[in-house]
Amino acid sequence: GEWRLAGEIDLESESFTVRFTTDHLVLGPHIRQVLAGSIHPHWDRYGPKGVAGAAVEVSRVPKGEVTVKATLMLKDVSLTYKLFPYTVDHIRGEIDFSTNGFWVKDLFARSGDSSVRVSGGANGYEAETDYEILLDIKNVPLDEKLRKALDANAQRLWDEFHPSGRVNVTGKVIRERGPDKPVLNPLHLEFQEVSFIFREFPYPVKNGSGEVFVLSPNV
Repeated sequence: GEWRLAGEIDLESESFTVRFTTDHLVLGPHIRQVLAGSIHPHWDRYGPKGVAGAAVEVSRVPKGEVTVKATLMLKDVSLTYKLFPYTVDHIRGEIDFSTNGFWVKDLFARSGDSSVRVSGGANGYEAETDYEILLDIKNVPLDEKLRKALDANAQRLWDEFHPSGRVNVTGKVIRERGPDKPVLNPLHLEFQEVSFIFREFPYPVKNGSGEVFVLSPNV
């Protein structure tokens, strides 16, 4: 798409601010290739595809270091989180990037009666960086797409009951800073008008409701 350039330069102090903006940026592998290598793991964690606006600011104060800030304004984007691979389409919202990390500002998507909201961020781009991503998923059908997004323990529980119906999911994906720190994804599942058949006692139950708390490997 077309980029616009504006800025100010002080020749005496060698300070400057330069801004690049566009209303149409197609996200995909070609954008990933031009990003710094330290950002690639975070890009790959979400696999963004679609159309966004972008604003990039490069600046330096007198005798200071060069800093870079960027904002992606998502207009119609698909994301698939690597550790909860449930693809969400038609996402809108903003993501701020800086040299110190990134912050997701209330991404929102709706499909029929279902909605997904995501927020959170990371304090850096290194492999040992800490991050926290908040999830708020409403009125999602209990189908094979959702089952495949769960980890192995949750899938085994799913297969014990063969549920159908709808569910609300709230939780987070969190990692503490440091080498070899595990990624945790505590989830709260609230079931609505659910039907299921327990494998060990195959008597059908309809219009049920209830809650499940997941903190792998515990349910």
